[in-house]
Amino acid sequence: MAEASASYIAKWQQRQPEMRVLEAFAAPDQRTLLTHWWALWNELDEAMFELSDPAVARSKLAWWGQDLAAGARAQHPLVRALLAEPRAAAVSAARWRELAQQAIALASDEFAADDIAGVKARWQPLADVFAVLEQALFGRADAARIAAQWQMARALRALRRGQPERAGLPLQLLARHGLVLGDLSGQEPPSAFWRDYRDELYGTAAEAAALPRRARDEFDRLQLNRLVAGQPLARAMAISPWRALWLAWRAARRGARD
Repeated sequence: MAEASASYIAKWQQRQPEMRVLEAFAAPDQRTLLTHWWALWNELDEAMFELSDPAVARSKLAWWGQDLAAGARAQHPLVRALLAEPRAAAVSAARWRELAQQAIALASDEFAADDIAGVKARWQPLADVFAVLEQALFGRADAARIAAQWQMARALRALRRGQPERAGLPLQLLARHGLVLGDLSGQEPPSAFWRDYRDELYGTAAEAAALPRRARDEFDRLQLNRLVAGQPLARAMAISPWRALWLAWRAARRGARD
């Protein structure tokens, strides 16, 4: 089963290579659960925001929900591996279906928002479901942090691909810095934009979240701080293995003190 799901874990880690180090700090009984849960996050994210046909995206997300709700009858190797973990197997079929429903609603949304509050409100229903699931799986959850991290990942990937219209950036914040979405097709937002985006999106640190969220928080803040310092997007997003290891250690230590 582990071999069958390995390609999906590798796919997630290729997109977020800094997350590879988390297994070194996770509790032994949560390492497999962690990797399969975040690999599922990656598949849902891809279905929501990287398929060009909304109807195909909705169909794929509905299928994920059905397979997760099928329990022991699940077909996908990643789902079977995830549900082999006792904590994941204990989640109700209704909760998995709700996850798919909220993902479908978000994938169908044009996702234009005036301000950061509007951006967070768009993410909140899905983040709330994810928080309930992460509470069940890892014993800790932070819905606000999940919403911020998902928005961060979406924005950086869309801008790097030259698709600013899919970045979900708040229109009022762009206007504050003399920008419109069309401007971002050939240029990156200035450092002053990233300063305000960081401060309004992230605010305080994720103290109540499980280890993967605390570590992702550290990684996101590093990337945003680099953008605020004026680094180009591709360079700001690249986190060396040694830096990732140190940031994950700091996140693990912070969690041990809570």
